[in-house]
Amino acid sequence: MFPFLNIGPLALPTKPLLVIAGIYLIQWVVERLAVRMSVPVVLASEWVFRTVIAGFVGARAVFVIEQWDIYLRNPWGIVWPVTAGYAVWAGWLAAGGMWLWFGYQREQNLWRAADLFMPTLLIFFCALRLGDLFGGPGFGAVTDLFGLNRHLVQLYDVVVALIVLVIWWAGQAQRRWDGWLFLVTTVMFTFGLTLTLPFRGDPILIGNGWLLGQVVMIGVMTAACAGLAYFSVEG
Repeated sequence: MFPFLNIGPLALPTKPLLVIAGIYLIQWVVERLAVRMSVPVVLASEWVFRTVIAGFVGARAVFVIEQWDIYLRNPWGIVWPVTAGYAVWAGWLAAGGMWLWFGYQREQNLWRAADLFMPTLLIFFCALRLGDLFGGPGFGAVTDLFGLNRHLVQLYDVVVALIVLVIWWAGQAQRRWDGWLFLVTTVMFTFGLTLTLPFRGDPILIGNGWLLGQVVMIGVMTAACAGLAYFSVEG
């Protein structure tokens, strides 16, 4: 749609700008929420920084490995920003691994921290999906709804994330135990993404027409529901 933001003679790529804005926003948000969750502000800030760096490094490394034949002929392209590309799924896994490792090393209450960091995940998800919407690398399924050529699935995902963010904010007063808010919003978020995934233009099919993304979302949602049931009984 709008892959570049034109400011005078400058043409700035929209997606990187939105991602950078998302990083600054989550840093600002986590620093202000840390006090509420009894997490040191400096530690929370470093936690975000390391998680984001690990996500980008992991996403880039896996992308290079997947495209190794190309980069073998042009090794400089591995670090050259013009040829940037990322394996998003690997970035999320790397970021999650770093988040867990850092919290464990600093002996933090990971369930309480998960409650704290859930808004940062939602905000950064919104930044990525808006970047896909304006930058164009992620397309929705073909449609003639409202005169559109394709579903604005990126916008659907953003709406889901914003609704879940409102639920998180409203649920702070109802927080029963450490991790409760994280599990509740995880159920809501994965349920919402399960509904929007069929509108994507590049779904990965497995088995008899199952969408891989939906299978993953349903699995995560089921695990979160099981966690809520277990801790509600134990608590």
